[in-house]
Amino acid sequence: MKIRDSLITELTQTLASTSVKVSSELPWFSGNQVLNEKNMRSVYVDHEQIENNTLIDTLDNSDVFEKIITVDTYLTVDAKNLPSDIDTVIQIIRQARQVIDAPVRECDMVTTIEDDRLTYEFTYRFIEVCCQ
Repeated sequence: MKIRDSLITELTQTLASTSVKVSSELPWFSGNQVLNEKNMRSVYVDHEQIENNTLIDTLDNSDVFEKIITVDTYLTVDAKNLPSDIDTVIQIIRQARQVIDAPVRECDMVTTIEDDRLTYEFTYRFIEVCCQ
């Protein structure tokens, strides 16, 4: 199962009793507006981005590299009327990283306010060291 699918499944289950829902759609534009801004209180999980960084070059081509998988996730809410359970929602979204089997599982969060919309952008990072 892909990481995006695992995150959507976990978030759908754990956020079921909260004031937000999880969309299976990608966070693309609808007209000139981002979907997470158009459909506030909906969590949108983006595609996985994969980066491979060589850590050790070897003579026998069994290089050691670091594989970093990044998944961005978005939630937009009304900044003037925050959901009463927003702290719980944020905690659930951040903890969803635990369902992915990787040695390093991180989740950073950045907030931005535009007009009356507060957007939370979560960046999940899953890191493992591999050999080719």
